[in-house]
Amino acid sequence: MITTGWVHAEGCSCCQRPVPLAQSLDEIAFERSIQKAAAMGNRQRVKEIIQRSPQQAYSQDSSGYTALHYAAKSGDIEMCSWLLALQAFPVNATTKGGVSTALHRAAAAGHMEIVRLLLSYGADATKEDAEGNTAAVKASIAGYHEIEELLSQGK
Repeated sequence: MITTGWVHAEGCSCCQRPVPLAQSLDEIAFERSIQKAAAMGNRQRVKEIIQRSPQQAYSQDSSGYTALHYAAKSGDIEMCSWLLALQAFPVNATTKGGVSTALHRAAAAGHMEIVRLLLSYGADATKEDAEGNTAAVKASIAGYHEIEELLSQGK
């Protein structure tokens, strides 16, 4: 812990409080991960990671999210297309606790084109998350009724 040492007014100690400068090991690992690179749209970094360590293409973070989960949620259609074209990213990969897929993430975030892309690669629109919600339900809850309709047609 450090303190800034600043004093704004006589007797003021608002900036004298300790400021924690710690990161968990999970946070440090995420900063260097393929998931972070995908979330940021950094295809070059994703490519470097896979070339250096091909098994990273299948890796999940501590919560079970893949690079495809992050790209789908962020709305990066180019990154999603690129990852899926590698055929290294299982389109129906699920998280550990919530059993969420990239399709759940894209639908809940309102990314219609990514939803269509994932479906074209065989994403399972009937898969339920830990709460029993399909991607269509996630879209409906978030107010994305066009996506809900598209996903419901596949049933």
